[in-house]
Amino acid sequence: MNSEAAPAGLEYHPVQGDADDFLENCEPTRFLLVGHRLPKAFDRAEESRFVSEPSQQLPTGIYRFAQDEGDLVVLIRDGTQPGQPLKGEFGQPQCGDLETVFDWCWDWWNNAQVVPKPRFAMNDEVQTVPSGQEANVRQRDFYDGSWGYSIRVEGHTKDVGERDRSHIRRR
Repeated sequence: MNSEAAPAGLEYHPVQGDADDFLENCEPTRFLLVGHRLPKAFDRAEESRFVSEPSQQLPTGIYRFAQDEGDLVVLIRDGTQPGQPLKGEFGQPQCGDLETVFDWCWDWWNNAQVVPKPRFAMNDEVQTVPSGQEANVRQRDFYDGSWGYSIRVEGHTKDVGERDRSHIRRR
């Protein structure tokens, strides 16, 4: 077990679709995405990181590790079949698997990349480059280390990656 930061409480919730509600209610100190598709409420955490290619396959779902210095919430999107929901404390016999997951997650956290701040927010008004057309950011997604945006321009939706900044800019 990782003696650096032993959590007081452990929790596992197998339903990935509840990640936004979970993050909004918990407001963790740290959030770790394992896999792809960052939840919209990721910014409820003080710091967010991601691991695209995990070194170990663990059950998908949401994990919460309560620690003195704040909670670590982990969303495992890419992994094995989900298990049954579980809450408990360190040292309880039924929490042995959660303790193992904690060790993996802490290791991943220490080696994960920071989720960069998105350049644009939902509903931001932008201009296309080089044409100068006005557009509106309709959706944003974080995938594999990069932000992408769906913008609405002249009645059509266009997908633009943040890496290709030459396509849009602030108005």
